[in-house]
Amino acid sequence: MAEKIKRKKNTICATVSPYTKRQVDALVEAGDFSSMSDLVNVALTEFLVKYESLKKKEAAPKDVPTCIEHVYE
Repeated sequence: MAEKIKRKKNTICATVSPYTKRQVDALVEAGDFSSMSDLVNVALTEFLVKYESLKKKEAAPKDVPTCIEHVYE
């Protein structure tokens, strides 16, 4: 009996507009992404990184500078 292959990724389902689907198909056909799953994984990963960064900025105290400039004489 063949051993069942364990997947390292989970499956999700999403509904998108026909326009979005055509755009995704075009990117995959052009070779920019290996598959629709690859594109979705990249897009969601980038979104989550940006989202977390935005949340951290919003949570930062407003009176603390986010950048420190060094002035050398």
